[in-house]
Amino acid sequence: MVEAGMTPMDAIVASTKIASELLYIDENYGTLEKGKFADFLVLDENPLDNLDTLFNIDEVYKLGKLVK
Repeated sequence: MVEAGMTPMDAIVASTKIASELLYIDENYGTLEKGKFADFLVLDENPLDNLDTLFNIDEVYKLGKLVK
């Protein structure tokens, strides 16, 4: 998406928030908010500064629990 001209922030929002809206699951997924399922990654760097950090994931949380 970034190679096609999107900013890193726009690409991340499109891949999370907007994707959950299009799949009609945004009530429970897509953003980190109270009452939603907490699926998220822990990274070494800010992906807005370096998107390649998404290939070097430290931890993965699914439903708020560490899985990797």
